[in-house]
Amino acid sequence: MEARSRTRPHGKYISVGITIAVLIMMILSGPVSAVTIGITGLDGTTPTKGESISFNVTATIENTDRYVPIDNFSLDITGATSKEVVFSTEGNVLSGDTGITIAAVTVPSSAEYGHGDGYGYDSNVGYGHDFGDGYGYGYSYGEGGEDVVYEYTITLDTSILNTGAYEAVLSLNTGNSAKPSFESSSASFVINTPKTSGGSSGGGGGGSGATGETFENIAFKDVKTENILGGLEISYTFDEERNAIEYINLSALRNYGRVSATVEVLNDDSSMVDESAPGIVYSNLNIWVGKSGFATEDNIADLVIGFSVAKDWFTENGIDDNSIVLYRHSGGNWNALNTMKVGEDDSYIYFEAKTPGFSPFAITGETNSVVSEDEWLTATDTNTSTEESEGRMTLYKGLNRTKSADPKTSTEHRIMLLSFATIIGLLAYINRGDISKYLKKK
Repeated sequence: MEARSRTRPHGKYISVGITIAVLIMMILSGPVSAVTIGITGLDGTTPTKGESISFNVTATIENTDRYVPIDNFSLDITGATSKEVVFSTEGNVLSGDTGITIAAVTVPSSAEYGHGDGYGYDSNVGYGHDFGDGYGYGYSYGEGGEDVVYEYTITLDTSILNTGAYEAVLSLNTGNSAKPSFESSSASFVINTPKTSGGSSGGGGGGSGATGETFENIAFKDVKTENILGGLEISYTFDEERNAIEYINLSALRNYGRVSATVEVLNDDSSMVDESAPGIVYSNLNIWVGKSGFATEDNIADLVIGFSVAKDWFTENGIDDNSIVLYRHSGGNWNALNTMKVGEDDSYIYFEAKTPGFSPFAITGETNSVVSEDEWLTATDTNTSTEESEGRMTLYKGLNRTKSADPKTSTEHRIMLLSFATIIGLLAYINRGDISKYLKKK
């Protein structure tokens, strides 16, 4: 009887320990009202400026046993120019540019709106937020129910944007300080300049050589003029087919009036350089913005050059499109600029490079070759671009994109390990007397 009475507490403690561990697993691994925001049909597109493009955005509230407050939605577009539109759950535009329209596909019903406990689990970051008692969307009081989905079709008139690379993010704005907004992953797209077969109004064959280039070496000159106003993003766009430059973007730091950007497309190396740029040259160019003394860090910043390379050239010359580099000649040397592939269409692949200034340039590439991972890692490669948004890193040398582990998945793994460790620890603690006896016998 004595032995039997001693074992009863052990069984009771074990049951209590397992119950506690199960409760921990239920509390930690069962996120309520998980919120997922998404954009579909936009990422990777390359519309031509002036086209209208449509894409869908969604907000999904899963495991709906708590309310999620929704004040409104907002779409933020950032890049060469920035735009924002704010709209209600019914799809009505509250503020923003007239070039962005909203059409509701799935809107909330009255049954999905109410007053009660508020909680939202952010599927992007892997943990939740307690909104407290209030109004929101979902099914509160532990009722649960099917996923609540809000979907809208957004139409963007690209004529309101300058040419260049952009990112779009959709936000569900809660109006609650516990978690002001849930955001989607960014969707990247590029606005391209329409190509024309005729000469542009600012261009002409031959050129004058006034920039210092020899007259005979200038195959074509393209000139665009913009009004430079401090605090604005300025974009010079070029549409002549003979000119590989698509746009020159910069930030104006002060007012400077009307300033011209000049692109000289050359027959051969610029007369201002001593040797050819490395690699196989697609185009030699001289690029200038303003007169001498204008392009300084006191006047302009964030200089970006967008350019295109014809797909036929890659095929005809056996060029690897991941090897394209924009070189700038400065200080007596060819310096490779950080060059990023930003899009493509049926005829061209589009690239973008940041530059510290203007001078002779060359667009070059290398023939197709296999680069081992070890060789790539040990080489000094200037055609490497890092994308820090959403934990991604893109290495433009033939390596695949790698994405960091899903934070939600990582959290679930940690929860499982914590739960198992809790059970083992409790069992070990409860049976420590038996373990001690066993060790004494040994």
